[in-house]
Amino acid sequence: MTPVHHTFSGQKREESFSASSAFAKQLRSRTLRTMMKRFFDVVVASFLIVTVLSWLVPIVSILILIDSRSPVFFRQRRVGRFGKTFYCLKFRTMYNNIEADFKQASDDDPRITRLGHFLRKTNIDELPQLFNVLIGDMSIIGPRPHMLKDCKDFNEVVKNYKLRSFVKPGITGLAQIKGFRGPTTDDLSIIHRFRWDLFYIRHSSMAFDLSILAVTVYQAGAHFISNIVALFSKRSRAARNVEFEGKKQIAA
Repeated sequence: MTPVHHTFSGQKREESFSASSAFAKQLRSRTLRTMMKRFFDVVVASFLIVTVLSWLVPIVSILILIDSRSPVFFRQRRVGRFGKTFYCLKFRTMYNNIEADFKQASDDDPRITRLGHFLRKTNIDELPQLFNVLIGDMSIIGPRPHMLKDCKDFNEVVKNYKLRSFVKPGITGLAQIKGFRGPTTDDLSIIHRFRWDLFYIRHSSMAFDLSILAVTVYQAGAHFISNIVALFSKRSRAARNVEFEGKKQIAA
């Protein structure tokens, strides 16, 4: 007859071995996903830098210099993975101001330059963040990085808001394709963004990242075309108004 304490000891060893095996399997799986995501980030960022930013940066740089002089780029400290801060890179869309690090921009913000309005509406101002992805501060897909002040303020609205920092911040994310982009206007907007960010973290996978990227490309393309059409329509109306006023003066 097997002693009872021997039986219990055997069960404990089996349970311990089973738990250790499960943990090791989970750790290997997580490590593999992290490696795959990093590979995906480097490939996509490198491709877009070579095929898009190589010609877009010189053009936008010249336009910014003409519109509002230097600097071309804007660097701001943002909150990254595990709360570590980094300098997020963007095309400058505002005049130099002392409120940039603690006041969110609004659509009619007087700090925004003429060219800046177009860059922000088309999201072209965010493209330099591909360099942040390449060096490892950001990912292509993930929760958007916040200013230090915003992160502190949002944490007072939503308990455990810092959980969204469990992964690297992204250029685009699930909250953005769900319509939550730009400045946060109220507490409800903060809550919705947090819920979508948390949903992404819990269900993160390469397939999920690819689907978010595909929707982002579609939405960005449609948004860019609509803004171009609106810009030319506005100029066309302005030209017709000038012509109409000229004819009225001649007739008078």
